[in-house]
Amino acid sequence: MKNILLKILDNKALAVVAALGVVVVLTGTTYACKGIISKYSPAVSKKAQEQPKTEVKTEVKAVETAVVPQPAPEAAPVVAPAKVVTPAPVKKATPPTEVKKSQPAPATGGVSSISLQSSGNMVKWITSGYSAKGFKVVWSKVSGPTYPTRATDQYHYLSSPDTYKDYIDDFDGPGTYYVRVCEYLGGACGAYSNQTTVTLP
Repeated sequence: MKNILLKILDNKALAVVAALGVVVVLTGTTYACKGIISKYSPAVSKKAQEQPKTEVKTEVKAVETAVVPQPAPEAAPVVAPAKVVTPAPVKKATPPTEVKKSQPAPATGGVSSISLQSSGNMVKWITSGYSAKGFKVVWSKVSGPTYPTRATDQYHYLSSPDTYKDYIDDFDGPGTYYVRVCEYLGGACGAYSNQTTVTLP
């Protein structure tokens, strides 16, 4: 037991001695460092003062904004103003002037009236006035026979102004015929008689 204690104590003494040594070493090192620093620090500080301070210039470059040129707007096509065409005044078409053919005046002779009557196939008349070129007796199955004749008419020419009767025939077959007498003036008739009828078997 005594031996163990002695060993522990020896060990503790060694530990204390070692710790003291460490302290001494550290202390010496500190002093040595201080001496070195104090020896060289003035020179260093002097040199530091002598050397001009280099200014670190921070150049801030302006950020150049790239301007992308915009294409020039296309010019609108030049459109010539539309010409206003004034329509020519429309001339009203002049209707063709109808040339009215003057109707020849009814031929007049010396007879103012003729009165006609029939009996069988015979017709006779009385005149008021004188027909120098005689008479035309016209008849037809179509009412209103005339001279010059129609396609349906028939006539007799009696050149004597003194004639007052005539006989008609059934040129268009049996039936009723319409008869008139007119004053003949040469190519046309003047005054016409009344119309009478004759029935032929």
